[in-house]
Amino acid sequence: MPSIGSVAKIHYDPTPLDRRTLNKLKRQEAAHVNAVEGFSLFVAAILTAAYAGVPSETINTIGVWYTLSRIAYSLCYTYIEKKSLSCLRSVTWWSGNISCITGLVLAAKKL
Repeated sequence: MPSIGSVAKIHYDPTPLDRRTLNKLKRQEAAHVNAVEGFSLFVAAILTAAYAGVPSETINTIGVWYTLSRIAYSLCYTYIEKKSLSCLRSVTWWSGNISCITGLVLAAKKL
């Protein structure tokens, strides 16, 4: 008969992580924090554009542009380890921010 208060056992492996894995986890956390910080600009751009009467197709395009840029940024931040390729991280970060600025500029032109 199964007990009501049973707790599942979790296998814990106490071996330490290697440096490369630890650095990857730190980069993933940093990318997440950056996404949380940048989300307010995205929300402001989308809501301002909607309030100003920017066509919904344009607002949707800006939203998809921002989302794809953020996904690309997170992947670049997490997996690119060579300094020579780290400029891709900056390009994807700016792409996301430019999408938000585009929404704000279009809203300003409508108001």
